[in-house]
This record gives sequence, structure tokens and C-alpha cells, in this order.
Amino acid sequence: NDALLEYTVGTYIITWNVDDSSGNTAECQQMISIEDNELPTIICPQDLTVATDIGICSASQVALGDPIYTDNCEIDSVDNNSNEPYNLGINSVTWTVVDLYGNSSDCEQSIEVIDVELPTIQCPSDVTVDTDTGICSTTNIDLGAESTSDNCSISWINNNAPLEYILGETIVEWIVIDGSGNSATCNQVVVVADNELPTIVCPIDLTFDAQLDQCYAS
Repeated sequence: NDALLEYTVGTYIITWNVDDSSGNTAECQQMISIEDNELPTIICPQDLTVATDIGICSASQVALGDPIYTDNCEIDSVDNNSNEPYNLGINSVTWTVVDLYGNSSDCEQSIEVIDVELPTIQCPSDVTVDTDTGICSTTNIDLGAESTSDNCSISWINNNAPLEYILGETIVEWIVIDGSGNSATCNQVVVVADNELPTIVCPIDLTFDAQLDQCYAS
């Protein structure tokens, strides 16, 4: 026969021959098919943690790295289903390797996008008010409205304004916290002024006689 010592992937026809002692011959053919059913292997690039792009709540142009892959025969393609931009949180990227004979394997790479960008806050304008009538302080001041922004979301806005403002200057601190826990502050000045006039009541009017033999009284 014409059999080979080694068969690569493919189909082979082997011809068998037989001769008898009288010189008669016959032959037949045998088909040998070599198939590759072994899956390739792939190891994904390491998982990544990246920050959101400035001013937006997602990340783009992320360098994913390179997978490691092997096959017993030959690799046909290596690809992934990356779809930028990556949103805040956990994003999954599937890598796929396909060999020359259609066998394939997958692996998963995790891309975590975090928000480290601080929110912004602009305090209301400083306020100057008078003391309440008859006391040396004031309450119920309209501080005005703050202005805030964030690339993702605002979670909480508050200030440490007291219930009562005493005479003089009080610093009110405003704070904003975004959905990822990043915070920013600003200060507003509240000035309490005393413009209430004091009151005075004179003693009662008096009438005196001049001293004896004098033209005056003392």
C-alpha cells in the first residue's frame, strides 16, 4: 500500500494491492480522514479598572491588552465583542478564538469603570441681614439656592446652617456628594448686623424754687 507515516488534517486515499502466486493482482482503496476537533485555548487579558472620561459618565479608548491563545493546528481569528463607550460599573468583554477548522473557545474580561471626578458646587451669594426686632440674633434666613453639577449623578446636597444666627459673621458650609461618594464643598458668609436703634426714656420733668436770697437752685 501507499500509506504515509504521518497524516495531517485532510482526506487521503490509500490503495491496497494483492498479488497471487500466478501473477493475478487486485486492489482496493481505503479512505483516511483526519479531522481537527481539538478546541483552541485562550486566556483573556487581565481585568481592568478605569476611570470615567472627564466630564462624562463613561470611558472610551480603553487599552484592553492582548489575550494568550494556542491551538494544535492553526489559528484563524481572534476577536472580541468590545463595544465602547464602557458605562459606569462592570462591563464584560468576550474574547473568541477560532482555529482553521472552525473550533472555537471563549473567555471573559471584566472592565470596571469608576467615577473619581469630583462634583462641583457654587454657593449662594453672601447674605447680610438685620437682627430680629428686640433680640441680638436672627432666624429664618433665606440663604438662596446653590448650583451643582456632576459628570454622573448627584446623590446629596446639604449645609450646616444653624437655626439661629448671632450678631456678626457666620460661615455656612455647603456640601455636595455624587453617586460614587465623591464630594465638594463651598462656603457662604452670613453677616448679621444690628441696625436697631436703642431706646431711651428721660426722667419726669422737675420744677425747683431758687435758693433763699439766690437766683439759682442747686
